[in-house]
Amino acid sequence: MSSLRRTLPGLSRRHFLQGALAASFTAASYRRVLGANDRVGVGFIGYGLIGKRHVLDFQAESDVDLRGVAEVHRGRMDEAVGQMKGSCRGYRDFRSLLDDKGIDAVVVSTPDHWHALQGMMACAAGKDLYVEKPLTLFVREGRWMLDVAAKHHRVVQVGTQQERAPLPQGEGADRRRSDWQDHFGSHGGLSKHHAGLWQSGRCGSA
Repeated sequence: MSSLRRTLPGLSRRHFLQGALAASFTAASYRRVLGANDRVGVGFIGYGLIGKRHVLDFQAESDVDLRGVAEVHRGRMDEAVGQMKGSCRGYRDFRSLLDDKGIDAVVVSTPDHWHALQGMMACAAGKDLYVEKPLTLFVREGRWMLDVAAKHHRVVQVGTQQERAPLPQGEGADRRRSDWQDHFGSHGGLSKHHAGLWQSGRCGSA
């Protein structure tokens, strides 16, 4: 140590030991810590038909940890915990899931009237959000959600696959784009829109 002090006059025994300990910790733990920081802890609110599909999809991602599920139906909750395994916890109340500090992002797959409220509460709890369609039941809810997401600096994605999927390619896709241009690009603004509403297996107008 005396020769080291002569080489580095400002180095004390305490500083030397602290530096050696830090170097030892880095060599032993760097890869594990980096891996933990690169993983996203995801929680799920709702485990019905769509919620289960989301669990299976996220389970296939190598950088995701499935941390929890909130489901009021005990049978479904138990099924979800069994499916996720690991350190996943089950909650009967979604607010308890939002209190879990190990969850970074939340997937909302509940009945439609819950989407906006649970989405806003997730953002306010500091979670990023994937929320199923429909995002809202009325326009003002959309404005509230935008305000809450912006206030808490959250990332939000809505499960509208047509909007986030890659554009289709090929002759049929080109024809579809041409049809849209004919209807909306060349004839001015949109003044009237007809949509189909599926209910109980029958299609009606809306």
